[in-house]
Amino acid sequence: MKILPLSIQLFQKSNLKSEKNNTVPVMSAGLGGLQKDTVSFRGNYVLDSYDNLNETINTKILPFVQDSKQIYQSLIDINNEINSIMNKVSKSELKLLMDKAACSDPEQNNALMPYQPFVKRADAYYKNLKEYNNLKNIVKDDTYDSEEIREFIKKSDSVMYSQNPEIKKVDSVFHKYNETMINIENFNDSNSLKTNNSPLYRRLRNLKENYLLKVNVFAISLPLADSLRLIRDTQNAGNELKKPTQSLMRTAISIEHLQTAADSIVKNIEGYADKKKKINKFIENYNKYSKNNPSFEEIDAAYSDVSAGCAKAAQKNISKLDEYFDKEYKHKERDIDFEAIDNYLKQQSDIVAELFAKKKAIDEKNIAENNRRVLEQLGYDPSELYDD
Repeated sequence: MKILPLSIQLFQKSNLKSEKNNTVPVMSAGLGGLQKDTVSFRGNYVLDSYDNLNETINTKILPFVQDSKQIYQSLIDINNEINSIMNKVSKSELKLLMDKAACSDPEQNNALMPYQPFVKRADAYYKNLKEYNNLKNIVKDDTYDSEEIREFIKKSDSVMYSQNPEIKKVDSVFHKYNETMINIENFNDSNSLKTNNSPLYRRLRNLKENYLLKVNVFAISLPLADSLRLIRDTQNAGNELKKPTQSLMRTAISIEHLQTAADSIVKNIEGYADKKKKINKFIENYNKYSKNNPSFEEIDAAYSDVSAGCAKAAQKNISKLDEYFDKEYKHKERDIDFEAIDNYLKQQSDIVAELFAKKKAIDEKNIAENNRRVLEQLGYDPSELYDD
């Protein structure tokens, strides 16, 4: 919530006089009230309306403005102070999310880089299988049923589903790698400021729920901003009466609207005495509680601890992955023929591309046949549009 700062100045003393030395009601200096001089335009509707508006402001609105401005300023100060803390927490939360993401990002965590050749090839292997299986399901439809398609799939199955020994090696490392990533993610999800520093978390939650929300409600409940706006607009109306720039009717309508706004503000001011007690009690309680507000340094330290714990847990899980790889491959001197794997992956992708091309050719043929039938039904000769 954006709270209006108390920067609007109330009016300086001035006398608004007509050209014939007749005067209209004017506003006095500071918060003392809106003074009015005698008016010789007796019975003048516009001046009477302006006079009534001044009377409402002088007797019912200005006293409220004078009494509430310091309370309102205190609410602004509380709002700004709490928001600065909450903004700090939001930035710290964002940094924590980025730190957690970096734990499982090979570009930021160099310990994961040695496993990317396995991950890259395993991803390609499973992508080829997925695309091939999707195409197989599609061409099972009678639309694509042909001896050519059936023979191609029978021959391709033996390649796509072959128990390639090199792929098995990559796949074994790939599954262990995924298991490690899941463990890292689970640890990150279960570790936060709430779990690692519950006292600080409770203080921040209390600050937000019991003070930030309430200070906004209290600030909105005080019609101070509307009151200051009304006083400014009333002064403008007085200037208009002194040196008219528009029709008298428009000025009269403006004053009437201002009176309606003033009456509404007066209704909002009703019960201000009881509200003032509640607000002052709230401000008093906050001033006592604010001594317990966490500093930026305390927030930084708490979130740094969470990030450090996540990084440590990630490294521990990656160390287990390293141990697995050393035990199953390095110590057993099991070489992996990446060139053979790449050749096999190319075979797979070529099969997928060829099956897709066969499906596409049948689709295009069927579309052409459908177009021919539609043209014939419409009385056209397809031979004039299509070459046989």
